[in-house]
Amino acid sequence: MIIKPILTDVGREALANAKSKGTNLVISHLAVGSGIWQADKTATALKHQIKRINETGYQDLDAAQVRVEFIDDTTDAYVAYEIGLITEDGILFAVYSSNDQNKPVLQKASATPLLQYYNLGFSNTDNIDFVQGQINLPQATEVVKGVAYTATDADMVTGSNDSKIVTPNKLSNNILPIQGLKFPDGYIQKTVSYNLTNPNGTAKNLAPDFDLNDLFTSGIYCGVPKNNPIGDTNPGGEWFNFLVMGNGKDSASQFAIPWSNLGRGVCVRTTQKGKEGWSSWAKLNTQDKIYNSTGCKIDFANNVLNFYYNNKRIAWVGDGDIHLASPDNAITFGDGSSQKTASWRMVAPSGRCLNAANSDANTFNNQAGVYAGTGNGWKNTPKSLGFLIVYPYADNDGCYQEFVSFEDITKTGYRKYSRILARDGKTWSEWQRIDSLLVDANQFCFNTNDWNGHTQTKFHYSWECKNSPSNRVFYNGFTCFVDDNAHKKTFQLIQDDQGRVYSRAQYINSDQTPSEEPYSLWIRNDNTPDAIRSNTLNRTQNADGSLQVDIKVATQAEVNAGNADTFVTAKNLHGSLVGQFQKVLDIENGQPDQDYDIEFTAQSGNLGNCLIMAQASATKGANGTRGAMVQIIDPSGVVRVEHYSYSMEYEQRGSAGHGSATYSVFLGKHTTQTGWKARFTAPPGAARGVSNRKLSVTMVPF
Repeated sequence: MIIKPILTDVGREALANAKSKGTNLVISHLAVGSGIWQADKTATALKHQIKRINETGYQDLDAAQVRVEFIDDTTDAYVAYEIGLITEDGILFAVYSSNDQNKPVLQKASATPLLQYYNLGFSNTDNIDFVQGQINLPQATEVVKGVAYTATDADMVTGSNDSKIVTPNKLSNNILPIQGLKFPDGYIQKTVSYNLTNPNGTAKNLAPDFDLNDLFTSGIYCGVPKNNPIGDTNPGGEWFNFLVMGNGKDSASQFAIPWSNLGRGVCVRTTQKGKEGWSSWAKLNTQDKIYNSTGCKIDFANNVLNFYYNNKRIAWVGDGDIHLASPDNAITFGDGSSQKTASWRMVAPSGRCLNAANSDANTFNNQAGVYAGTGNGWKNTPKSLGFLIVYPYADNDGCYQEFVSFEDITKTGYRKYSRILARDGKTWSEWQRIDSLLVDANQFCFNTNDWNGHTQTKFHYSWECKNSPSNRVFYNGFTCFVDDNAHKKTFQLIQDDQGRVYSRAQYINSDQTPSEEPYSLWIRNDNTPDAIRSNTLNRTQNADGSLQVDIKVATQAEVNAGNADTFVTAKNLHGSLVGQFQKVLDIENGQPDQDYDIEFTAQSGNLGNCLIMAQASATKGANGTRGAMVQIIDPSGVVRVEHYSYSMEYEQRGSAGHGSATYSVFLGKHTTQTGWKARFTAPPGAARGVSNRKLSVTMVPF
């Protein structure tokens, strides 16, 4: 119920007095009464006061609104038609009443506490105060209305907290796991059972327009839906029962069992890729024998797969092997080929390596396989322990072998080797390492005492090494080596213990020996190497690693001609600029406010640009007035740039007539144009300081 109390005259006066004294007006009680009347601002008390209720708390809602709380937790019972806010001095601050006997303002029963709070609005609450602090609502109990916390899932599990309220959501999520359902046999069910069928035990019906491709939910179904094994969706057609096992999203297996025609057989299909991934329906045979019209038969007796032809067993699969009934029998395939022996295996039936204890690798040349040397290990292999992989050739007596060795008895390290048996089956090549040789077994660089002669791509380190950039220095780096049977190419990049980086190379014929041939000089790569040159800059590295830079300085003629292959110095640039002055005008008897012009031709350089600068010995005007002016004017009469010489009132040496230099500079793109002007305009007023001046124009094309 929303009410609007009336601020009384005495309450307004009390608030004004509090403001004038710099104190706060304190509201301390809520008065309730039984008077039925129309309250107005002249009221000073209730008509029939029943009691006063202490203020129990307040809350600032914003700068102009406050919420105040009153609680009556006594056993008093009453019906109130009038209420009033009372200050601590007993003044009726605000009043509200009902003049309708059927519409009381509030009611209280003896067994129920009364909780009232009001939101009061003021222009501001700076001078309003209350007796109590923040609102403190009563704790809800079984007999008292109030506030309470809601229970958490953890509270629901433990069940030990009796002061929190359980919401329907928490009850729904937790009541079964907490309590469960106890059956007569003592079994307690704590989760909801999922029904594979309808609640009455019947299969869930699938309508003819339902698509089986959309069914991924486990269950037992029946009907003639779309995409059934025979494609019949006529409601009066052949029905199927369906057993579906799926994840409810995109993966499932579907079994289709004929309703009446068992000759259809049980069919199955599956998908793991959603609607578009279904396999075709495959028919399952529920018997232990399979026949066809030609007299062939397969059966599954005693865990053995038997193959029959004309009632004679010709082969069987068992114990991991294929067996033939007699050597004369053979299996003939659809392409006409026949097989009298079991398929050759490169590994044992268990899937592990073939055992070759105390064997000689030279005897493993005509049967492909993967062998493990046990016992005392291998003969004629790089190491005694390891695996031997054999690949016999198809059309000769040669073979290819790979050997993977264990470097120690813990079988943690390994090296890989290979060799070839010649086509004649007699001559073996040497074993060659074919695993990476960039670093050693510990992933460290290889130590070297000479940086010359390396013929393998490797990482090295050295100390006081021959043919290094300098002695008694630690280096590490790598060698990149290539032999293409025409040339041997070596590149080396190393770094010393001070962070200096060097590189060098060698390029020789394949019939030459790298250790006997010269390498290029070591070049410092952490500084600009001497390999970087241009027409204008020549950089050379000295023996101590320092850098010598030589530049080509332009002549005056090359500057004037715009030569791009030389460097310009300040001296020849100045000479070129001076040579570009077009005209100088001497002003001997200048007149006040008079214009003095120099006409010239603007010329563009190779880049189509022209720099124009006009300069004059200027004269400043009186304090705060215009002095001399310099302008650059194009052939159409447009002033492109201008500059004045001023004298400011507080400027040092700023008296009228003091001389200074005035510049105007213009940069633009022009073709050759005549009719340009540089203009000097004398200051107005007295002619003093106008004579004996110079106006000059500089024009630089580029």
